[in-house]
Amino acid sequence: MDREKEEELKEIIDHSFDGILVTDKDGIILMGNRAYEKNTGVCLRDWIGQNINDYVGPAWFKKTVFQLVKENKTSVSLQHICQNNKNIIATGTPIFDEAGEIRKVVINTRDVTEIYSLREELLKSKEKEKQLNLQKMAEEGKFREDLLYRLSVVRLEIPPR
Repeated sequence: MDREKEEELKEIIDHSFDGILVTDKDGIILMGNRAYEKNTGVCLRDWIGQNINDYVGPAWFKKTVFQLVKENKTSVSLQHICQNNKNIIATGTPIFDEAGEIRKVVINTRDVTEIYSLREELLKSKEKEKQLNLQKMAEEGKFREDLLYRLSVVRLEIPPR
């Protein structure tokens, strides 16, 4: 690939909304984009050339999608809460060589923090609506009981003909 095409591809990747991280078959980080840094809170300048497995642990990731891709030899998605408190979905996809062995792993990340927050708000709202409906039904039940009682009293007070 000539230098101009390489720069154009790098520019396209760097402007992707989704975070992108590429490792070799052993987990050595080859490249990534700004969205990956934004989504995960990592500084790729410090990570390029490092092994992604070195960052598994409470400070960064509980587990890495890279390892699951290596084990399963297929695309895998995981949900992570990163050190920057962003909730992300990470999907790792293997790139195979001619012999069917993993050559690289491409990891895409998507920040779903807002979606999860909206989901929580919706669940809380539904629960509140359920409680209000139960309260309303209870109040209506008391109203009906009171109405039936009053009707029975009225019936008793009306003398038979």
